[in-house]
Amino acid sequence: MTRAARGLMIAAGAAVAVWSALQFRLADWPIYVVYVVLSVPLFRFYVEVLPSLVLPVPGLALTIGFLYVGGPPIIVLRLAEPVLTSCLRALVPARWRDRLVGASVGGAGAVASLFWIKEWSGRAAAAAEWAQFALGLAARWWVVSRLVPGGDPTRHPAAIALAELVGYAGWGLLSMFPIYYYRPLWLSYPQSAGLRGALQDLELVFVMTLTPLVFLIVYGYATHGLAASASIVSVCRPSARCRRSSPIRCSSRSG
Repeated sequence: MTRAARGLMIAAGAAVAVWSALQFRLADWPIYVVYVVLSVPLFRFYVEVLPSLVLPVPGLALTIGFLYVGGPPIIVLRLAEPVLTSCLRALVPARWRDRLVGASVGGAGAVASLFWIKEWSGRAAAAAEWAQFALGLAARWWVVSRLVPGGDPTRHPAAIALAELVGYAGWGLLSMFPIYYYRPLWLSYPQSAGLRGALQDLELVFVMTLTPLVFLIVYGYATHGLAASASIVSVCRPSARCRRSSPIRCSSRSG
């Protein structure tokens, strides 16, 4: 069942990737370049929800925010970050590699890990997570493009808010499928209780951190242009310190 669910998710994600690639516009090339360049450092920072589940919150905010700025091509451009990171890591001396160009993190999923996971089931899980992420982004764009046909979504925060609700609902629905490498199909009661706690933490991360950052990025672009949105997202990094009572841990793969 897990293999079938992953296969269906990957097929749907591949269709979204093809559609996304067909939406490129030459006039928007500065947006694409800024997104790819910023994604390399921002996907190094993450929030650890479970030992095997980490969320690169700044990178997620960058991707979702720039979706409303640059449109569907941002979905497939998410795959550019691990490719560029791998190239940079190959050029950096081994002793400085992890400090200057930290290894990419999972979440949203282990999308970047897809490129260097050797074990097949782990690679399939990473691909399915990326597909789920892509489908959530596509749902957001479908909603906002219907509410603001032919217009600039960054000028319509209400439409973006509704698109975010639909996107999160879509991710929640798709998360019920057994695609994740960190979650078996059938959970024991202790496992189920632990996962419920992690999901509550995820809600806190999304509502209190991710969504406000997305709106800040969009606001910066709408009011002051691309440079403003880039400067806003460049300082969106999790704090290196977290409350000891919190099960969430913040960190960076940059050393």
